[in-house]
Amino acid sequence: MQKDCLYKNRIEELKEEHITVVNHSLLAKWPYKDEKPLENIIVDEAHNLTEKGI
Repeated sequence: MQKDCLYKNRIEELKEEHITVVNHSLLAKWPYKDEKPLENIIVDEAHNLTEKGI
């Protein structure tokens, strides 16, 4: 049995989200720009955003 693809599953989950929780490092290099532009986000470790130039 083939395991589900984590990436594909995450893309499908993102389509249903109204709020996205993301840490500062992932926010800096958000890999899902085409599938899910960030609109309503909660940033974990937001005090580190200036280090990432965001």
